Amino acid sequence: MQFLKGQEKTGASRWLLPFLTGFVVGVLLWNFGGAALTEKSGLLDEYTLGRIRSMELNYHAFFWYVLQKRIGMLWLLAMVSSTFAGIYLLYAYTVWLGAAGGILLSASVIRYGFRGILLVIAGCLPQYLFYLPAIVGMLCIGYSFCVKLYYPSRDTGYSCYNGSNRKSLLVRYFLLFLSVHLVVIIGTVMESYVNPILVTRLLQIF
Repeated sequence: MQFLKGQEKTGASRWLLPFLTGFVVGVLLWNFGGAALTEKSGLLDEYTLGRIRSMELNYHAFFWYVLQKRIGMLWLLAMVSSTFAGIYLLYAYTVWLGAAGGILLSASVIRYGFRGILLVIAGCLPQYLFYLPAIVGMLCIGYSFCVKLYYPSRDTGYSCYNGSNRKSLLVRYFLLFLSVHLVVIIGTVMESYVNPILVTRLLQIF
């Protein structure tokens, strides 16, 4: 609980600006290319949607594939956070997430208009109800861990672990890291078993 109180002093707002910056850049870059870029990329084209509409998914195999990808990203962020450049790499990752979202939304809207917005929303639900807090939580944990290790002058008012020894610090952050895993696993279940049904049903009337 003390850790959460410490996080509330900065909150998710720390990551909002870099995410929005990346989002705007992604939208501008994609719209600058216009319809030509959309057609050349093949992103979310009719052929791709047609294959999704008619495919028979092996949910079990898909679950393990998605789980590997999502857990792998968590561990990558954890390793990044343990480096001297961790803070800056976490910000760069947040910008990249925003840019990817901006490109995806732009491509979808250019191709399908308002229906494209519905397609993106359907593609994100319900798993991002779990992924979003997990991502923000992982970014906050990674930031705090990196600050604690390499930038103690920035630690005032942010971390509650003043005076903790290194072993205790590692144990506490590892437990927090595991808690994020649990949320991601739930999100993976949603993405693998629920989201394909929602998307397929939407595409039937798309």
